[in-house]
Amino acid sequence: MRATAVRLSKPEAEREILDYYHRYPKLLQTLVRIVGTKLENSEKDTRALTNLIPIVALKVK
Repeated sequence: MRATAVRLSKPEAEREILDYYHRYPKLLQTLVRIVGTKLENSEKDTRALTNLIPIVALKVK
């Protein structure tokens, strides 16, 4: 299967990262530590991650 990574727009990225935050809060905390920043348990800080980490979607060809 071939796929291409497509960077999400800011609103799409925020929506995806917030969904991830609500589903997997502990995993998101681990990702944030790997990136080298801190995340307070707030949606505002979670949205700010989209400025630090490119959020992509894989589109199957």
